[in-house]
Amino acid sequence: MPKKTEYQDKWERSPGYVYFIAAGEPVKAVKIGVTVQRGIKRRLRGLQSANHEPLKILGVIPFEGVKRPMLAAEKKERELHQKFAHLQRFEKGWVGSEWFSVTPKLLEEIKRISVRPMSLGIVASLAKPGPGSA
Repeated sequence: MPKKTEYQDKWERSPGYVYFIAAGEPVKAVKIGVTVQRGIKRRLRGLQSANHEPLKILGVIPFEGVKRPMLAAEKKERELHQKFAHLQRFEKGWVGSEWFSVTPKLLEEIKRISVRPMSLGIVASLAKPGPGSA
């Protein structure tokens, strides 16, 4: 097994989130992803700038207080991707494969296993309606 770089070691030790981001109102799709906690707003901003639908964080699962929080977060993300693989909007391994079609079961699971972003001081949405969006 190759030795980890200093950057990789620092990243693995960083507190992280599995996040659930909804696209559209009403919700058309949900992205299940992972990021370091300090990068959640930057992640939302990047996704929003590349998406014409308004995005909103439905929930997050925090990972901290363990030896390698980001590895634990990635493991949980993989488990969720497998659990909801039948809802993937794009073929696994391709850009967009972290986006899932919305079902009541998926939304119920998100509500059950995550916390609302506002309870952690995280802004849920950066979208600002533009002209003609009403």
